[in-house]
Amino acid sequence: MMARTATGMGAVAISASLAEREPHLDAITRGWQMGKPARSLFGVRWNELWARPIGDVRAALGVDPVIDAARPELAAAA
Repeated sequence: MMARTATGMGAVAISASLAEREPHLDAITRGWQMGKPARSLFGVRWNELWARPIGDVRAALGVDPVIDAARPELAAAA
């Protein structure tokens, strides 16, 4: 009966489950928002881009560098 109601411990369990998933859902949302303006990467001739600077490749493809406060070492590569 508890599973059919939104009260009691069932609601607490659902709330806790959503709280645990929130960081993952935020990351998915952030990834979607970052990738949305980028050009499709299917069919890109990557072998022709290896010699170009990464900044030029990103600009050509509309890909912004990922800057993550939790991973400051990645900022240097951007």
